[in-house]
Amino acid sequence: MKNRILTILFFLGSLIPAVAQQQAQSSFDHVNAFNLNKAYAGLDSCMHVFLQHKQQWAGVDGAPVNTQFQGHLPIQNNMGVGLSAGSWKAGLLRSTHIAATLAKHLDVQSKYRVGAALSLGYAQHNFNVEDVVAFDNDAYLGQSAVNGGGVYADLNFLFAYDRIEVGVALPRLFNSAINLDVPEENNEFNPEGYLNVHGAYGFTLNSQWDLRPMAIYRSIPTNGAMVDIKAGLQYQKMLELNLGYRTNSGILAALDVMLNNGFRFGYAYDAGLTRLNGISGGSHEFLVGYRMCKPKREKKAPEPVYYFTSGNVTDAATGEALTDRTLTLRNDQTGATQTLTTDSLGFYEAQVDSSVSYTLMLDDADYESVSKTMRISPQQTRTTVNLPLTHKETSMVGQVIDAETKAPMAGVEVLLTNGEEQYSAITDAQGNFSIPFTGKHRGDALVYELTLRKEGYEEMRQNLEHTVQDYQPIAIDKVAGGALQLTKEKQPEQLAEIIDLNPIRFEVNSARLTPDAKVELDKVVKVLNENPEMRIEIGAHTDCTGGAEGNLRLSQKRAKSTLDYIQARIENPDRIDGQGYGETQPLSDCACGDCSRTDHELNRRTEFRIIR
Repeated sequence: MKNRILTILFFLGSLIPAVAQQQAQSSFDHVNAFNLNKAYAGLDSCMHVFLQHKQQWAGVDGAPVNTQFQGHLPIQNNMGVGLSAGSWKAGLLRSTHIAATLAKHLDVQSKYRVGAALSLGYAQHNFNVEDVVAFDNDAYLGQSAVNGGGVYADLNFLFAYDRIEVGVALPRLFNSAINLDVPEENNEFNPEGYLNVHGAYGFTLNSQWDLRPMAIYRSIPTNGAMVDIKAGLQYQKMLELNLGYRTNSGILAALDVMLNNGFRFGYAYDAGLTRLNGISGGSHEFLVGYRMCKPKREKKAPEPVYYFTSGNVTDAATGEALTDRTLTLRNDQTGATQTLTTDSLGFYEAQVDSSVSYTLMLDDADYESVSKTMRISPQQTRTTVNLPLTHKETSMVGQVIDAETKAPMAGVEVLLTNGEEQYSAITDAQGNFSIPFTGKHRGDALVYELTLRKEGYEEMRQNLEHTVQDYQPIAIDKVAGGALQLTKEKQPEQLAEIIDLNPIRFEVNSARLTPDAKVELDKVVKVLNENPEMRIEIGAHTDCTGGAEGNLRLSQKRAKSTLDYIQARIENPDRIDGQGYGETQPLSDCACGDCSRTDHELNRRTEFRIIR
């Protein structure tokens, strides 16, 4: 080996494609399909074990040699597991790997299956530096080996229909970078992922002979595309001869023998008619396999199949089982009916015919009626239909009218309360309302306080008592002893009735507002801004002292100054008017000459009358 002259540059240039090619291009993929696509794991009911060894390019020093062990078997729920382990070497390169596989298969139809598999593995790579002869010192030299390893993942898909199989494999879909352990060097390599696509079909020629053609397409970035076209002729499932052609290589031939005890032996030869023609004596591959399948059960005469429908009848709100409830089961094809009764656990059951539609009905005094239609499937011997029933509920209905006009009142808040519950509603445009009760059954007592509220009307309260007789709406006027009526509230005439307003003061014989008067007028401004729809009239009055005409003029000036002060501070100033009345509207009934000082102060006033 010491006479092999290689350079580090050759090593660096060849490492990546070599790592990508470490999975041997086997000529036994028709025997060990798991090597081609990991989704074959667990596809049948057998355990498969294979040991394969391949010597490529016989006669070429340092040609690739691959040895691998693979096995897979089915587990529960249409799943399969597999294990792969192997070693590969070519020249100064060495590689070992181990991977575990998990596959899942789905039966879409009676003959159609799809499968997917994920493999996770670890690969260790070694470059034997001690066998290198170099003319310059390098960081790679001076040590026995350069090592690197990394994890990888394979993703596989398989589609099978009857005898057709199509697979897509993505070996090395994920690779962690390989870091070579070289002092003072940063050498990181990313192994390549590639693509395998294959298709196969099985022909039965007669009772003894079968034919299975197969095509495999491989695409490796650094090595280009490669296609295998081959066909296998099998005799009595014991002897198989497989012939084919591989691009970039040449003619393939494989022969394998299957023994009754499950063992399988095979030999394959790759003639190598292309690139290595005249250099290599071809490639040799050996296979030993073992298959163990579950014994087939003897077919028994089919037993009669009976079909049933069953389920539980419960209270939808509480989950309580409803016993002694009567159901009707109707055969929609014949119209025949069965009467069923729930047991102490609320369970019912009835025998039915397959591929027939049935309707299950329940009509109960305390629960809402229910009807469910089902179709009895021939693939399912028991059809379960549970019936969660909704308890019937009662409600209280009524109408609210105006006590004066007897007209229906919309927008009235209706409250029914006691210490634990509260129900509410708002009357509609016709004054009607409806309050549904929750969890009220026949015989339950309804004890509530009724409250009616609407802005501009006096609040009305009344106690109500009633026992639920059935689930018809309860007319509240019968419980309350008459129609529900609301009386309008008495509206204030003066602003002073709703706010604390002191007398408005002016300077003597003047319309000028005093500071105290402005404080009071600010109260009026505040009320008007808080009630933008309010409209008022200012009325200024004097006592009878002095001349009547002078008093009238003075009151009009005072009304105007008051009006101007307020209008300047409110929105929509047009909603306030002012008028001076002089001494024409006294509050005291004394004759002017007999009026006391108190009477005169009572007559000297500014009023704010509420118009709206």
